[in-house]
Amino acid sequence: MVGLAAAITGLTGCGIPNDSKARPIDREALPSQLVSSPTTTTPTNPGAPDERVTLYLVGSAGDTQRLMAVPADIGTVSDPNDLPRRTIEALIAQQPKSSGGAGDQTNAIPPTVGVLSATVADGVLELDLSDLGSVELTRQRLAAAQIVFTATALPGIDSVRFMINGQPGAVPLDDQASTAGQAITRQDYPSLLSTL
Repeated sequence: MVGLAAAITGLTGCGIPNDSKARPIDREALPSQLVSSPTTTTPTNPGAPDERVTLYLVGSAGDTQRLMAVPADIGTVSDPNDLPRRTIEALIAQQPKSSGGAGDQTNAIPPTVGVLSATVADGVLELDLSDLGSVELTRQRLAAAQIVFTATALPGIDSVRFMINGQPGAVPLDDQASTAGQAITRQDYPSLLSTL
């Protein structure tokens, strides 16, 4: 019995407090393995939604090719001045969808085309592209129209002036070629105004 009483007395004196409430433990008293530094990541634009734009791809209905409006999310665009560039880059990168029928989409702009600059002044998007001259001639008209329709779907843009590697460029229209540096509108493609 004496041994049991000694054990109980020993347990009550081993340093465990008899407080009725919890007490915080000082971080300095904890072993380093139990202490971690808090890390937080702050999003660049918390709560900002992805920007939704309309891209135009080429669709076929029988023997007729028309432009097809395709909605796309291009991520968060924190600077509105960067919206035209980001939208045209998304158009170039857009992978067409094939359904094996009349609703097939193609992209006449090859992925090698790059956006060098995109600035808007007085409703005109001045778009400097690299490698646009490499687009097959029969598809250049469709490629230019895709860019014009996509750009003019953005607020504040009425036309597109094409630059190719820093120089004013001419692009095929419905019935002729534009002059170098001409501002192109959707009306320059009357055969494509009716979209699929």
